Amino acid sequence: MKKFLWSLKHYLLYKLRSFLKYNKSEELEEKKRVIVSFTTLPSRFVNIKNTLSSLIYQTRIPDEIVIAIPRFSKREKVEYQIPDFINKIVKAANISGLFIKYPKISILHSDSDWGPATKFIPAIQREIQADRHDYILIIVDDDQIYQRTMISNFIKHHKTYKDFILCNRGRKLEKSMFYCNSEVILGTKIKDVTEVDIITGVGGYLINPELVDSSLWDYSDSPEGAFYMDDIW
Repeated sequence: MKKFLWSLKHYLLYKLRSFLKYNKSEELEEKKRVIVSFTTLPSRFVNIKNTLSSLIYQTRIPDEIVIAIPRFSKREKVEYQIPDFINKIVKAANISGLFIKYPKISILHSDSDWGPATKFIPAIQREIQADRHDYILIIVDDDQIYQRTMISNFIKHHKTYKDFILCNRGRKLEKSMFYCNSEVILGTKIKDVTEVDIITGVGGYLINPELVDSSLWDYSDSPEGAFYMDDIW
């Protein structure tokens, strides 16, 4: 009965979305998978329920939502213990589907703690190890509620700008190159696509895996602060 009610609820929401906002522009021409990935800290698991809901109820439902977590948190110096409510959400999502395709939700354990960059590095490494290239990766934060058209907007612009990383929030640097003097560009406030110098991850961003390689997680020459400020690095 629980499975039936769960599926019925999401079937009705799915039908409502289809009336309000759904068209072919929300699909990738290459039929690539859309993976949304994020990470969290042991003390911040409580934040992610609303974030998950905003990702599940997108006008274009992702094929997979990845919650990437290390075994041990360097920052908080404790092991990760996944709360029961997260396990229940993952289980419910992965057994539902009587009426509609529901996004798969995966807990991806990482042997290394990459800091905030855990939100994208383990997911990319997993796909490389499996020799899979048929996907795009959308990276989000664990404490944001994302607009329902975020994924469809990314797909729309990815079709035109395949050789670019796309973001909803970035900064343009002035000639001085001082970060404090940079201009914040919000995707929700502009009509046309514009280039930025720095991606700020809070708004979410899209990575085309064809544009990255293992140098993405080479921190050998990075400053110590890069572990905590990966988006800027």
